[in-house]
Amino acid sequence: HCAAMGSAVSTIEEFQNTTLKTEATLVLLQFGSPVCTLCPAFSEKITELAEVHSFAWLYCDAHEDNDLVEFFGISKLPAYLLAKRGNPHPVTAKEAATPDEVHESLKQYSVQNFVLDEDF
Repeated sequence: HCAAMGSAVSTIEEFQNTTLKTEATLVLLQFGSPVCTLCPAFSEKITELAEVHSFAWLYCDAHEDNDLVEFFGISKLPAYLLAKRGNPHPVTAKEAATPDEVHESLKQYSVQNFVLDEDF
């Protein structure tokens, strides 16, 4: 399960290594910043989604010096991209994203966790 925020990454190599080594079928890379007013709610939504969908969650601070922001051309926060295990090329990416947009992407590309009903 994911913590309150994904594992921090700042290099293309870290991102690629995660896509190659993760057991999850999907990798979500969130771009955010401590000064972004929309980012905390976005992270909160991803935390909720981690309860329902199976994915590896990475977090990139867009205001720190890193090559991921430039590599993926991120200029508006919050932003995210999704990549499938074993392939670091994103299947979808979105800037100035809303929590609903990340939810729709995860529903489309991820495997839903199996949740037992209380009566089971």
